[in-house]
Amino acid sequence: MPRYLEEIDPRKTAEQNIERLCFHKGGLLFHEFDQIFHDIFTRKAASYREIVRALVDGPRNVLQISKTLKRASGGSLSEALRDLDGAGFIEEDRSFNPDTAKDLARTLRGPHRTGPSIASVLFQKHR
Repeated sequence: MPRYLEEIDPRKTAEQNIERLCFHKGGLLFHEFDQIFHDIFTRKAASYREIVRALVDGPRNVLQISKTLKRASGGSLSEALRDLDGAGFIEEDRSFNPDTAKDLARTLRGPHRTGPSIASVLFQKHR
């Protein structure tokens, strides 16, 4: 049986168990997110983490992200945004004019539509 399953307290709700295991500094899985994020992105993890942090409080367009991070809006930033989108850490929204079929805006946001994702909660708790 996996160790984290042994730590579940059946007298507590799922939310209480998750809170204790994942979000309290002494919790068994508190550092797990950091490790997984690093394992996925290796050398780029610190840079990618800053991008996701820039989106925790709400959607931003590429120029806003670029300005916040003091980075150029193309090249490595564009690559990082594609990587983070592909891994599910952020999502891209595009709006367009149906009359002209031209793009109006492109924004990026943390991956939550109806409620906070685990990623966004962890980034907020680990600021």
